[in-house]
Amino acid sequence: MAALTAQDVSEALAPLMPGFVADGMLLNVAEIDSNTIRIVYSKTDDACEECIMPLESLEHLFTECLRKAGIQSHVVRVEEVGAS
Repeated sequence: MAALTAQDVSEALAPLMPGFVADGMLLNVAEIDSNTIRIVYSKTDDACEECIMPLESLEHLFTECLRKAGIQSHVVRVEEVGAS
């Protein structure tokens, strides 16, 4: 079995991207290790602040989307770029 790549994850999450882009969120697969996928997001200047889901909800949504694509062996972690 080939190693999981950022492109694999991005392709699995592609159906969700139009909604996130419309809300002003830019997602990036930052890191993949043996058991974790780390996804970071940034907000555009015109981002819909009330549209952005809590991190735990994003992690659940992305995990379910990845499972549907056959990626089940990793924990998903989401972080905001520049968040303190």
